Amino acid sequence: MRPSKIEWMIAIVLFLFLFASWGHGDTRNIVGYEIDFADSIVHGEFTNFYQRAYNRAGFIDRGYPVYDLPVNLVLGIWGLPLYLLGGIEYEGDFFKILYGKSLFFFVFLICAFLVYKICREFKIDDDKSQWAAFIYFTSSMAINSICLIGNCDTLGAALTLAGVLAYVRHKDFQCFLWFLVAFPFKQHALFIYLPLLLLRDKNIFRISFKLILLVAFNFICNLPIYNTPELVATKKLFTFGMVERLLVNTVPFLSGSLPVFMLLYGFLCAFCYITYKYDNENSLTLVIATVGIAITLSSMSLAHPQWFLQLAPYLAIACVYYSKAAKDIMLFETIGTLAMLGCNYILFNPSYGSVNARNMLLYKLIVKPVYEGSTKFSEQNNIVTNLAINMQNTASTRGMVRIPRATLGSIYTICMAILVFFLFRASNVDTQSRINYRPYALARMSLNIIACYIPLMIFVIEALR
Repeated sequence: MRPSKIEWMIAIVLFLFLFASWGHGDTRNIVGYEIDFADSIVHGEFTNFYQRAYNRAGFIDRGYPVYDLPVNLVLGIWGLPLYLLGGIEYEGDFFKILYGKSLFFFVFLICAFLVYKICREFKIDDDKSQWAAFIYFTSSMAINSICLIGNCDTLGAALTLAGVLAYVRHKDFQCFLWFLVAFPFKQHALFIYLPLLLLRDKNIFRISFKLILLVAFNFICNLPIYNTPELVATKKLFTFGMVERLLVNTVPFLSGSLPVFMLLYGFLCAFCYITYKYDNENSLTLVIATVGIAITLSSMSLAHPQWFLQLAPYLAIACVYYSKAAKDIMLFETIGTLAMLGCNYILFNPSYGSVNARNMLLYKLIVKPVYEGSTKFSEQNNIVTNLAINMQNTASTRGMVRIPRATLGSIYTICMAILVFFLFRASNVDTQSRINYRPYALARMSLNIIACYIPLMIFVIEALR
């Protein structure tokens, strides 16, 4: 049986309540970019957007617009109604922030649909394919990324999934075009596309040409940035920072060291290139996509919480594709992703501080009617965050933070290794058998929702104490 309408309704309501009750700093910045780009379009200064946005960011103390042009173009189109109806002011306006943020939810629904379509291409029956979409929708990685952190990673995730769908359909040129467009929407798409490309295409010149086109297209998209020299320097620092995060974790080698990412990802690419014969291409495609993005995120010294949205769809598909081991897969997926959520709560504690709920739905329902005109909320809204920061900055308690963080990270890594190396096997593929996913999927959803609601619970406790 497929997920019922009531189950979908409960999941959507719980999702949207958290979605409307949290406004992360990055989310508010992105709403500002939506309005800035719409303002540039209306005034006929499309190519001068970055200079205008850079000046405004410095004036109102907002993050500088380092996203590539295609990202800002989508944001600007979505933000046109905001600008036309309300001008450039948006800070503290719940409805403007919610509308601007709704882009993430809209694209997230597209991602869930693409998960369903990929399952159907894998010859998975309709009911199980709908469970895959439900499992993806209720993933702690997805809820955390869309509702709490509220960044624009869904845009790249949707384009990447469209590319994977074309790849499964053996529409290689269409697949390349999807990944070409996805590349400027944060470069995670490349880490999935390259090993998949090497698996199917053994012509090194054709592969190199496609990679050159990806880089060239991204360079062309960034040309408007070069009109703003100050932003060029900021963009370079941002890019170098990302590369450094990717290569900073190393293992000893002779008298030096080697980056963990280059070793693991290089091995994956080499394996794909030398593999000519395989029994189940769909299974190998799913494993490679999962491993490609998992290696990238796990090798980084600091992978932001929203990036794990890129991993969530492949784990959801695996739950129904390898259905002979469905119970074990859902168990280890749930434990692993919740461990990563806990690790993110520790590493990025300010991102989950109660101040992020200010002027959002629950703030208006609970705090504002009680404490309007009072300073009590502003004085107490970050108790947990400040406590965690003080602990991390105190030598005697630093180990108290490092131990749970290392433990949770180890649990996540162990669970991912069990999934990929022991459970994601062709022998576990079963696309047609009827399996009752309901008890496992609903139990998983309950755990994920409760875990993701923790920052909101802390906010309520702090506000009403």
